Amino acid sequence: MTILDVTNFIDYIGNGAQTSFAFNFRVADVTWVIIDFTDDISGVVLNVDQDLNPGGTVEYLVAPPNLQDIHIERVTPITQETDYERHDPFDSLTNEDNLDKLTSIIQDVNNRLTGVVDSIATAADQLWNFADFGADRTLQFSDKSRMLRATGMAPTPALQTITVPNDTTIDHERGTQISVFRKGTAAVDWVAEGGVVIESPAGSSISRRYGTVTFIKQDPNEWMVVGEITEL
Repeated sequence: MTILDVTNFIDYIGNGAQTSFAFNFRVADVTWVIIDFTDDISGVVLNVDQDLNPGGTVEYLVAPPNLQDIHIERVTPITQETDYERHDPFDSLTNEDNLDKLTSIIQDVNNRLTGVVDSIATAADQLWNFADFGADRTLQFSDKSRMLRATGMAPTPALQTITVPNDTTIDHERGTQISVFRKGTAAVDWVAEGGVVIESPAGSSISRRYGTVTFIKQDPNEWMVVGEITEL
């Protein structure tokens, strides 16, 4: 059977109720399926016909917690277990199974290398990922892992306000971190859009010029701010 060019993994986020998580990449054995979250796992169930209906499900006895990351991936063993004897009949099914396995290995390695290259590129980009703003600003999805530099020079403007948006406006990912550096002389403070909670140990503004704070998304509509914050 031919193997299409497919992604060899799938990611889920638990909701506290779902116990069955499907995947659609072809595997020949349950040992090829790797799951990073294994608490209360029941096992892996493969579809009977991997040619016509590839994939299967990962089953849990107890639903993974809400917001729990679940990564399911195929890791094909890099082995060749068929011993071809000289002058023996050449079985087409056995040969095709071996070619299918070899294709799976290539796909797995390719996807892993792609992930590594993307991670390196992202890390390199983040080293120099600055964005300047000279007026008020709402935290954008593209600001993830950025260093925002507030460049306003008083008295125009005297104050730059950062708005932390509600998830219905901009749904930042859990764990998002956005730093803000007060480069200019204008004061920099922040406000929460309706329904958003911002946890801060002190006030709601950067304490001095050249000070830095970091906004961290903890849960839906819940952020924390750490750094050089004006004391109340």
